[in-house]
Amino acid sequence: IDERRALVRDAPLGRAIDWTDSRADAWAARRVDGKQRAEFYRRTGMPIDGRYLAPMFEYHWRQRRSDVRRILSAKDFLCFALTGRVVTDPSTAAGYGVYGITDRRWDPELCAYWGLDPALLPEIAVADMPAGGLNPAGSRLLGLPEGIPIMVGAADSVCGALAMAGLAEDTVSIVMGS
Repeated sequence: IDERRALVRDAPLGRAIDWTDSRADAWAARRVDGKQRAEFYRRTGMPIDGRYLAPMFEYHWRQRRSDVRRILSAKDFLCFALTGRVVTDPSTAAGYGVYGITDRRWDPELCAYWGLDPALLPEIAVADMPAGGLNPAGSRLLGLPEGIPIMVGAADSVCGALAMAGLAEDTVSIVMGS
């Protein structure tokens, strides 16, 4: 396989929509009432709004959903580009808005609510696990040897809190901004 062509074939369909994009907020607020919001929170541990990937997907891509082969966060896309593996960790999965914290898997009912086929979502693995070795395209891009282990990684806020406070009892870490 020509890695350049494989990466181009699997390139994004459009510009990235990140968590600061608020265009889906009002739409999501109308779609999720107070009772549903509480249920989403109970199941995901997250206060769902239009900035989570599942609501964003429904809002921005519902007309082109058949064109979409995978939905990835920015971190997950970089991991894919460097290793060829479609994977995320639980902390990043929480940002999709359909990750069930009790079962630690994609919640099929929440996926259905947002019109999201779970097959579009990445595999879930622990953050400190190697996603794979640096592939030839990543090697050329970064100027590093092929095969260097690339970790699955975690959400920046989670990593920041861990770095500042570790897992020490009676320690509070406040993360503000981006």
